[in-house]
Amino acid sequence: MYRNAKQFNTNLNRNTGIGAQVYVYDGSPLRGIKFGEHIIAQRVTRHIKLQSTLKKMGMWESGGDGVAFSYHGIPFGVVFSEYATRDAVELEMVRTGTYAPGIPEMHVFRADKAAAASMNTDPERYKPANRRPSGLLEMKADSNVSVVGEEDSQEILDAFDDGALVWVRMSTGEIPRGKSTGKQTVVITIDGNRVGWLTELQAAKHLAQIPDKGAIALARIKRGQRSLN
Repeated sequence: MYRNAKQFNTNLNRNTGIGAQVYVYDGSPLRGIKFGEHIIAQRVTRHIKLQSTLKKMGMWESGGDGVAFSYHGIPFGVVFSEYATRDAVELEMVRTGTYAPGIPEMHVFRADKAAAASMNTDPERYKPANRRPSGLLEMKADSNVSVVGEEDSQEILDAFDDGALVWVRMSTGEIPRGKSTGKQTVVITIDGNRVGWLTELQAAKHLAQIPDKGAIALARIKRGQRSLN
């Protein structure tokens, strides 16, 4: 999960900020550009005419609305957004799809770093705060299960920050108190210290999944009186 969070941030920073459409008149200079690939296009300053390979787009000529751009010295399209082209000698563009056969769909890319930063996830949130127990089956969480009895283990849980991700060991045992005393349950430990167990109802759903020698999983410590989910 830690690596996935870092990759998410990389992709977010890379792809946040797609802006004005590029009207591609001639797709041949862009042949080989893949979906999601970024290029740097140069502003065309000389007077040119661009005849579209698609009849419905017709012809564009310098002097009217829009600014033409080239790739590897060959003009290919026009950007009509004054905001995108203002004072731009070069523009970063990204292929976002296919408009028509031979005509890639391109957009100006103006990275909105502030917006991306606001959506970034903290990779450290997905880095376990303790060492992973070895030699046990890891169970992937597919539902949210709360641990009970944690009020007796506040000293252990207080050693971790609010929201910390921790490795826990799960083994079969008995509920030590309450109306379900003696019933089979899943006992939860952190670093060899018992921190709680599952209710009788929750245990009935998960007991069959616990191997004889136990299993491990990732859990998160919640704020307030420390609890474990």
